Amino acid sequence: MVVKQKMNDPLKKKCPECGKMKLYQDLSGQHTFVYQDCKTLGHQAERNNSRMGKYELQEKRNKDGAVEKARAEKRKSWYNPEGQDLKKQLSDINTVEKKHQYIMEGK
Repeated sequence: MVVKQKMNDPLKKKCPECGKMKLYQDLSGQHTFVYQDCKTLGHQAERNNSRMGKYELQEKRNKDGAVEKARAEKRKSWYNPEGQDLKKQLSDINTVEKKHQYIMEGK
């Protein structure tokens, strides 16, 4: 049997059904929910962006865009470090001899 009472009420020890002193206090069944608590980084970032002003948010986006451009310039692929137009070069290879030469020599 479950007997509910407030935390400020005096502790009930007597069972209302059988009249024996068998009741005990169980505090493990309480559930709490904190509304403002962020669960993920995305949620935290979204909250931070919503609190920013218009100009502050615009400045941050411009800064992030500049950082992304710098990262893209630094990133070079392992197969094309010079940034050559490989698509055009590969489309010009139309014979078996040219394919064999490209595979063997890389030209």
